Amino acid sequence: MASPTYYNCNVCGFYTQGNFSQIGYILNKNGERVFVPHAWNGKVDGRMHQTVCLDCLHQFKLDFDADELKCTSCFSTNIVRTHETEKKVCPKCKEGIILKKVDRYITI
Repeated sequence: MASPTYYNCNVCGFYTQGNFSQIGYILNKNGERVFVPHAWNGKVDGRMHQTVCLDCLHQFKLDFDADELKCTSCFSTNIVRTHETEKKVCPKCKEGIILKKVDRYITI
């Protein structure tokens, strides 16, 4: 099991969860996206990425190859994959720096 990855501001605490990146999906008979396990060996129809809007801070999942590249809340095009916020100025407080944090845990 993968360790959870977060990107946190070192000043205000704003964070994004970064695990959800490159997660494959297939389309069912109704055209709906169904996520497949990480170890999926079959064909996928697309890949989703955890995304953050740098204007309204909304976090959502987006297929950068198939979806319209805009925020699903405010419709801004000022969006990035969450891992792209690492070592950048915090989009919320504009003072802190976003740092990567990986929580390690053991599964049995």
